[in-house]
Amino acid sequence: MTRVQIVDPENKKLEVIVEDSQLSLAIGEEGGQKRTAGRASWIGWDIDIKSEEEKRQEIEEQMTALTNRPGGRR
Repeated sequence: MTRVQIVDPENKKLEVIVEDSQLSLAIGEEGGQKRTAGRASWIGWDIDIKSEEEKRQEIEEQMTALTNRPGGRR
């Protein structure tokens, strides 16, 4: 696990970022652990597991959207 980030404390949403090579271990066979983590009612939080590459792409898309909107830098 690289880091854990609280994405939305009000709605109890966490994001877990793992090394790209560790994603399959984190989500388990056919996503079993990811589904289990996502429904972790025992802690009451929704958990989203992403690889570092997935998170990098997400941030890149957000930055592109910000710079391409009217009034943004180009």
